[in-house]
Amino acid sequence: RSNDSLGLVAFGTAATLAVPVTQDYAALRDGLDRLQLLALGDGTAIGRGIAVGTAHLVNSRLRGGS
Repeated sequence: RSNDSLGLVAFGTAATLAVPVTQDYAALRDGLDRLQLLALGDGTAIGRGIAVGTAHLVNSRLRGGS
């Protein structure tokens, strides 16, 4: 949908915010292109990924973001 805000969390053994919540889809694509396989370890810490994404989404909304 147009005008949706998206962000990108990368995870492996660890998790990190790769692209903060934005409506700049080009920046999102650039962040996706910069991801490197196994950069965050060879694990699958999906729980950490969800936690990182949730924390950043909540903080974005508290600051007045979408």
